Amino acid sequence: MKKRKQTSEEYTGPRCPKCRAPLPAGASRCTRCNTLLDPDTGQVRDKLTEADMVELVDASRRARTKGIVKTVIGILIMLLALLLTEDKEGGLLYSAGVIVAVIGGGFLCVGLITLKGYKGHIKEQLSRSVVPQVLSEIFDDVEYDAYRHISPEVIHASGAFPFAYDKVSGGDYIKASYRGVGLELCDLMLEEEVRTTSTDSDGNSTSDTSNRIVFVGQWLILDFHKELSADLGVFEGLRKQYDQIETENAEFNKRYGISCDSVHDAFYILTPNMMEHIMAMDRRAGGKVYLRFLREGKIHVAVHSRRDHFEVGNLNDADLATLQLKFRSEVRYVTELIDALLAVDTLYKQ
Repeated sequence: MKKRKQTSEEYTGPRCPKCRAPLPAGASRCTRCNTLLDPDTGQVRDKLTEADMVELVDASRRARTKGIVKTVIGILIMLLALLLTEDKEGGLLYSAGVIVAVIGGGFLCVGLITLKGYKGHIKEQLSRSVVPQVLSEIFDDVEYDAYRHISPEVIHASGAFPFAYDKVSGGDYIKASYRGVGLELCDLMLEEEVRTTSTDSDGNSTSDTSNRIVFVGQWLILDFHKELSADLGVFEGLRKQYDQIETENAEFNKRYGISCDSVHDAFYILTPNMMEHIMAMDRRAGGKVYLRFLREGKIHVAVHSRRDHFEVGNLNDADLATLQLKFRSEVRYVTELIDALLAVDTLYKQ
């Protein structure tokens, strides 16, 4: 008598904790979603080795190839369907064209979903392993969430930034401490809602709403747990808007607008060394830098780099050592900024 095949619902063995696919005993990787596993416990692996990275890249590259092939097949089938449906009288060819179009659309959807999933899988693996590992080497008490960002309420409460925005989104949220200074860091995108009105020849008006991106980059919040000497804003490229304070550094005056109620208090923070460090940090950032010092003890730093951070880049060239070096460089300016601020004797209110 032929043995009945066991269905997925009846399977009682180990399953992938990510996608719930059945797993053979001692599996080190799920063949469905490519999640790396501990063969002894069956749980998701927290750390990647160089061999794991090679395996992960190879599996994701294969998924990308499958996605491209299915997408191309879908496009070709859709083109065939377009030719068949040229039979305007609704004959047999037209009916066949509709059926072919449905098949082609299915291939196209599966291909696009596969392509999107291949990069999402890499990011998820890195968010659970390489990124936290690198951050823990640099900071204390690290929390990392690839899909979270600093709350809009906190961003809004910082005040006086030169951004008009209505929508906040982002990811790669980090909460940690360094030399006793608390920090929050994330990728952030700020969008402004723009409403346009047009009038036709009959005098009828219609309105349309769209979002305009005003900021893309990293947002950093430092908490020194002590009252600072001044409420101060330093904004690159806005000299004409904030021109009430002149420093002894001509280059700094040319590049930054300075906002502060008290000229005297501003120079407690803007020491010659601090201004040089801000300009050096600005050059490395690859985008405009805005700083907001709050007397309550917090400093907001917005780096308008127009890019996301902690990204893999070219997957074909990815290796563990290179990624670790790249991710360390993404947060180097944070530690250097804290080191520079802690060296300012007049940073705190006396």
